[in-house]
Amino acid sequence: RTPVGTNKIVEYMMTQPLDFTPGTKEAYSNFGYCVLGRVIEKITKMNYETYVQNEILSPVGANSMAIGGTLKSELLSDETHYYSRTGRLANSVMEPGKSDQPRQYGGWHLESLDSHGGWISSAGDLVKFASAFNKPNDCPIMSAEAVKTMFIPFGLTQLNRTKRHGNRYYAYGWRVVLIANGKKANTYHSGKLTGTSTMLVRRHDGYTWAYLFNCGSDLNGKNLSSKMDSLMHKAVNAVNN
Repeated sequence: RTPVGTNKIVEYMMTQPLDFTPGTKEAYSNFGYCVLGRVIEKITKMNYETYVQNEILSPVGANSMAIGGTLKSELLSDETHYYSRTGRLANSVMEPGKSDQPRQYGGWHLESLDSHGGWISSAGDLVKFASAFNKPNDCPIMSAEAVKTMFIPFGLTQLNRTKRHGNRYYAYGWRVVLIANGKKANTYHSGKLTGTSTMLVRRHDGYTWAYLFNCGSDLNGKNLSSKMDSLMHKAVNAVNN
C-alpha cells in the first residue's frame, strides 16, 4: 500500500501509551507538530500548506517555501538534489517490496511530514521568516505578546526550567540559549534527514542566518550543520559594521 496520510498517523498514535506522565519529563516530539497541522486545518478549514503560505509566509516575503515531494522525480524545478554519504538504501514507502531505493528518495513519505518536517525552502526565505520576530512590535504575522510567548519555556515552570536545563531549553518551536545572565538569548533550530543538514539562527544582537546542506554529514560522519555553527558565530563576531 502507498503511505497513509496524516489523519491516519494521528489515529494510530492516539492508541499508543504515553512514555511518561505529562509534566514530569519532556522530549522533542515530531508527532506534536503533526497534530498541530491538523488543528490548523480544522480551525481554518484550509489545507495546511495553503494556509501557512498565505497567512504566514507571504506576509514576510518567504515565497519559495512549499511542502516537498518524496521521490526524485518530484523535485521542484529549482530544488537541489540530495545525497547520502553512506549511500544507504531503504525499503520504498511508495513501492512496497522494493528495497533498493536511496533512503533520501523513498525511505519516508515527505508529504506526511508536512507540519513536522516536510517544508523545503531557500536559506534566504528562512531568514525572512525568522527575521520577522526580531522586532516584535513590527511583526507582520503575530502580536508582540505572542512573539514573547513563543520564546518562553514550554510546559515547565521557570523554576523547573532553571533546575533541569540551566541556560538552555526548548520553547514553542525554538531552542533557546540564554546569555548575559539570562538577559539576552540566542534562538535557533536545526534539522536533519538523510540528504539534509540545516540550521536557522536568530542571535541576540539582531543577526539572523540560515544554512542548508544537501548532505547530512561529512566524510567522518559528523553532522554538517553542527560543524558549521561555531564558524558562523566566529564570522559574525568579526563584523564591525
